[in-house]
Amino acid sequence: MRTGDKIKIFDKSQAIYFKKLARSLGYRSVYLDGYVLILDPISKPPKKDISGKIKRVRERRNLDQKEFADSIGVVKTTVANWESGKNFPDKYNRKMLKRKYGIII
Repeated sequence: MRTGDKIKIFDKSQAIYFKKLARSLGYRSVYLDGYVLILDPISKPPKKDISGKIKRVRERRNLDQKEFADSIGVVKTTVANWESGKNFPDKYNRKMLKRKYGIII
């Protein structure tokens, strides 16, 4: 699946399936006249912005990486990797960051 693909759809369940598939692969899609059209890739915020946001919130609350990590249920190295941009929080951890600290990613 890539930008510009046009997939013929015969029923609504196929349309839903292909739209979800496109989304899971990081593409926007649209249903139009019996086809699902694959559009451009979904842009994600740069990891640098996210890592900076996590670090700023942690420092504002005067927490070291271990205290911050313990509060959301991960290890210190995970927080260090997020702050350096090596890794990106998964869905569960993004939810925890939002719930505990109001960090929306």
